[in-house]
Amino acid sequence: MRWYIAIGAVLIVALMPAFVMAHGMMEDDDEHPYANDSMNPTLNETYMNNTYGMGMGPAMGMGHDDEDDHDKNVTEKRHEMRERWKERMEKIKEYRERMKERMEHVREVKEEHRMKYMEEKERYEKMKHRGLEDPEVFNTAKGFVVNGVGFAIAHLDELENRVIAMNLSDNTTAELLGDIEAIKENLYGWEQVFNNSTTPQEFRDNVLAFREEWSLLRVKINAVTSKVVALKFLEVVEKAENRTQIIEDKIAKLEELGANTGEVEKAYQEYLDALSEAKDSMNLALQHFDNAINSDNYETAFKELKEGKELYHEAIGKFRDSMMELRDVFKEYAESVRELRQNSTALNESS
Repeated sequence: MRWYIAIGAVLIVALMPAFVMAHGMMEDDDEHPYANDSMNPTLNETYMNNTYGMGMGPAMGMGHDDEDDHDKNVTEKRHEMRERWKERMEKIKEYRERMKERMEHVREVKEEHRMKYMEEKERYEKMKHRGLEDPEVFNTAKGFVVNGVGFAIAHLDELENRVIAMNLSDNTTAELLGDIEAIKENLYGWEQVFNNSTTPQEFRDNVLAFREEWSLLRVKINAVTSKVVALKFLEVVEKAENRTQIIEDKIAKLEELGANTGEVEKAYQEYLDALSEAKDSMNLALQHFDNAINSDNYETAFKELKEGKELYHEAIGKFRDSMMELRDVFKEYAESVRELRQNSTALNESS
């Protein structure tokens, strides 16, 4: 694999989770990233054959028995690696299956609540002219309100599963689950209040009280969802920071070949600046999301959520643009490198 292809792959892989998250909270893949075709048993065996079967033959003067022992050790190591790989793959597959089953169940429950909510609401709209004093109207009204709350809770259950599947740090995961659980407990309380409403007037009063609080809860749910996305992207930025040495090594190789690296160094510096700015903006966005989650005032929470989202989109935009520019510059230099190598080969052949 050429060096410029490797860099492009590293950068694209580093960014992919953040872009996916930003456009859909990471759609489930059919396979685990460690279980793709590039890591199947046949290729693993080829890799191990190349590793242990080439360049590692017996030293000069080694006896026949030593050769047999060496080959036996290599075979045993190869077998051990294959077994460990199989065990790891089985654990990954089991985990993925459990998560998929859990997610499917949560989605089914969410859809059930949504369907019941829509059905009960439609029925209520047709009979509400009869008034809540009518027992059928009263029970229908309670049904669509309770299922509406249940739908919101199921949405948070789904978000919890996604957080668990994201492989964030333990502290970050615990923090996010705590944020989600606090909102769920509030909704569970309202669900019980509506179920326990025994008179039309009591039900009206509870609905009015919930309607005022629901505006704030919707903002908090949005803020938690945004926080999940921002934390994942922040993790991507930090991983990209840790991989900058790869790019610096490639620039050094360009210099060794005699290439003028001024343009690529400029693009690389802009990339580093974008990483730093993205990280700062994302941390500020997270502060705003936390402020929205912890606020008891709708206007304040809405303002904090809006400012956090603006910072988030600004950060991801700068990061994406700088990454694309760096990629384009390296593509141009790839052609220069090929020409330099061809010229070098031609000079060697002529001499």
